[in-house]
Amino acid sequence: MIDLGLSHFALAFVFCAFLVAGTVKGVIGAGLPMVAVPTIAMVLDPALAVSILIIPVVVSNVWQGFQGGHHRDAVRQFWPFLLCLFLFVFAGAQVLANADPQAMSLVMGIVVIVICVVQLLLGRVTIPPKTQRWLNPIAGAVCGIFGGVAGMLAMTIVYSVALRLPKDLLISLLALIALCGTTPLYLSLILNDVLGWREVGLSSLGLVPVLMGMVVGKWIRDRISQDSFERILFVALVLIGLNLMRKGLF
Repeated sequence: MIDLGLSHFALAFVFCAFLVAGTVKGVIGAGLPMVAVPTIAMVLDPALAVSILIIPVVVSNVWQGFQGGHHRDAVRQFWPFLLCLFLFVFAGAQVLANADPQAMSLVMGIVVIVICVVQLLLGRVTIPPKTQRWLNPIAGAVCGIFGGVAGMLAMTIVYSVALRLPKDLLISLLALIALCGTTPLYLSLILNDVLGWREVGLSSLGLVPVLMGMVVGKWIRDRISQDSFERILFVALVLIGLNLMRKGLF
């Protein structure tokens, strides 16, 4: 079990990270772990940073999934992707739960930067329906193994955007991806004694700033260009990734 004796600075930092991550999710419908995990990992161990997201991730994505209203369509069209994601996240999470925190900071930083650079440079890439049929299970496996190791599903966001789905279907798919990806991740952390009741308690407190952020995010979404916000977001994440790499190297 990880000791949660946090300083006042660490608590304030984690609160702000939850608030910002919730705001991002309110604006683009995704990105809660992608923003919160690497940010919180700047002051906490990576495995703990993943653990304390359990309540905000589950609550926000169940709500988002119902809001999208296309669960059955998403499952019918993308079940190979979701199944492979579920299985390979569990495998990758075994590494996260047992690896050296400094090494995981380095891995997490590299993954964040690679994902962000790909999105910035290739953000308009489109995957046609014929390609999706054979690519979905492969993409699910790749996204799953990296998602389990890094403790976040940032790669799935890039892949989902490239599918160019209708808005409501995309919202439902992102919610299912989050639930299918985080369930085996948290199960692995429980089995490895990384996620316990104290982590759940801190996670429950984190739900408050996340929900506050989601309200703020919706307000922002109604007033600025989503493309502009996404680019600013990914640039900020690159800076976070670089700091995580520094933390892992020095």
